[in-house]
Amino acid sequence: MRIDLVLILSGLVAWPTAAGWSQGPTYDSPQTKQLVEQMVAAHGGMARWQAAPSFRYTAIMNLSILPVGKGRTYHDNWRYYTVTLDPRDHRGYVDIPFEQSPTQRVGYDGTELWTIPPTFDPSFQDSPTMLLYFHYAMVTLPWQTQRDGVHLAYVGTDTLPGYPAAHQMVDMTFDPAPGRMIAGHYRLYIDPSTHLLRGWAMNTRYAILPGAVIPDSIPVSRNEGYRIVDAYSTVDGIVLPRSYVSWVQPREGQVGLQVAGPHLVINPSLQTPLDPARLKRPPNAQVIWSRAGSN
Repeated sequence: MRIDLVLILSGLVAWPTAAGWSQGPTYDSPQTKQLVEQMVAAHGGMARWQAAPSFRYTAIMNLSILPVGKGRTYHDNWRYYTVTLDPRDHRGYVDIPFEQSPTQRVGYDGTELWTIPPTFDPSFQDSPTMLLYFHYAMVTLPWQTQRDGVHLAYVGTDTLPGYPAAHQMVDMTFDPAPGRMIAGHYRLYIDPSTHLLRGWAMNTRYAILPGAVIPDSIPVSRNEGYRIVDAYSTVDGIVLPRSYVSWVQPREGQVGLQVAGPHLVINPSLQTPLDPARLKRPPNAQVIWSRAGSN
């Protein structure tokens, strides 16, 4: 499929200069660079994203693939939490109102990643790192393509469940520091008509390493998981997923991808600065990772 030529307006796309964005990604060809920059522009461009004092959103999801029974109820399928992050250095915190928590339960102040451990259900506990960064990294994938150490390569076209058009595919891998290659990849599916990111496949839980708090050793799955976006929202000129669905490889005896759970991204905001007081570790919180201890 031909990749259309586009004019990237300087007012919409200002390529990275901040820490972690100074060199930007590498591409396998000028055509791939053009395709990815077209996608970034369709989502609002780099200038708007990097000017935001914070990114705040509420994630709602239902883990419908997990079985109910043996002490586990339908209530345990739900996740509902609010993430607030600085997109430049990835300091931030997580509130979990669904668990009737009176205060934030996860935070990263630039030195320590800490938590007051939430308890979601008897069978699966979302880790502090996962709550702070897992869905954030996916929701902000268009801008994460421009991080230092990202490699982008065109891998052809394919369809997605519910979207039969041939989507342009770009493989996204990671080499964030000399001698430190992060295993796994994302495969981006770019809509041929809107140039928006329609979905992605991934075989790693943490591939983007926001805030440098992701472990060096990251498990890679034998099977890819898919996320497919059904609707978008626009806030301050930035286009974000509003509704997306997680799909997984079929279980034994089943055919085709299976739905693991639907996701909503509500109340996105790019205008609320971080509250420094809420970054500080409470006296009863556990330290998960310390930058001071890693040196």
